[in-house]
Amino acid sequence: MDERQEEMNNQEFETFKKMLVLHLEELKGLEGDAEAWKRKLDTIIETLKD
Repeated sequence: MDERQEEMNNQEFETFKKMLVLHLEELKGLEGDAEAWKRKLDTIIETLKD
């Protein structure tokens, strides 16, 4: 893997981490609402499958 490809992979991973943190922060705000948690988890799972 060349440096350019490695940098692109690093950028993709950093973007992924930021997105995951945002999703988890949203989950934190849904405490006490099991249905909202389930919907949000379903959204996260579908997003990560892509």
